[in-house]
Amino acid sequence: MSEVNYEILETEYGLDTKLIILHIDNSKQIEKYCVSLSDPAVIKSIKTRQKKGLIELLRNVEGWNCKTCDKQFYKSTSYTKHMISKEHKAKSLGTEVIECSMKGCRKKFATKDEFEEHIQYSQKCRKSPKNNDKVFMMEAKQIGILMKKGWGGANWTATEIQFYNTHYKKNFTQLDAEDFNIIKNEYGVLYSESKHKSEVIADIAPKPKTYDEYMAQVAREEAELEREAQREYDERQKMWEMNARFRDHIPLTDALASSSEGEEEEIAEPKIIIKKKKKLKIKTI
Repeated sequence: MSEVNYEILETEYGLDTKLIILHIDNSKQIEKYCVSLSDPAVIKSIKTRQKKGLIELLRNVEGWNCKTCDKQFYKSTSYTKHMISKEHKAKSLGTEVIECSMKGCRKKFATKDEFEEHIQYSQKCRKSPKNNDKVFMMEAKQIGILMKKGWGGANWTATEIQFYNTHYKKNFTQLDAEDFNIIKNEYGVLYSESKHKSEVIADIAPKPKTYDEYMAQVAREEAELEREAQREYDERQKMWEMNARFRDHIPLTDALASSSEGEEEEIAEPKIIIKKKKKLKIKTI
């Protein structure tokens, strides 16, 4: 096969050799045209068609360039397919492509909303634990980005505020509603205010201004909730142990070891009576 002769392409056919050199390594079709035009054995009529095809291809190459994804295409079908792809859409929106983890599906999505809609209406894909984990991780990542931009919404866009409020409502349970009210701040961002302000540390402490302050406050609140839960558990445990002692007919002196001396004298008498009855039965036998 003949090699490409750039001098012939420029002098005899008036082609832009700089443009050809830029794309020839990435397009087999351009290379095929150039080799054919450089070959003396190829008849003139074929070279005329080859020149026309090469000029048209070089003219369209600039239009088949995706600047968003920094990709060059050399066929209209390849370019069109890319422009409607999930990869291009995700790149345009500044997101990442999400792929369904369910074997046999593996569909790709450009946004979290598209992916959530997919698993909502696909019962099979909804059962995949990995798909649920993906949704959680995406939301956590986006919330983390918002927190770094500053707590409260002063530096958030309208779309980010809408996302945060939707996420907040979704995670606000019926149990939360018993103790908290949902209100909006001056930027339209939702937050909860306790119905019992004196009992909640979050309402006493100042509102966090940075991401680190927010995380520190969350840690303090979680620690307080854990202590409260432990206190409630200990109280229930004591009640259960007391009830168990009475159910098993354990003498009250053991159950109330910390009671006063006067109470010990009152409950000691039935214990003595029980022992006397047992001795009497033994003697009779």
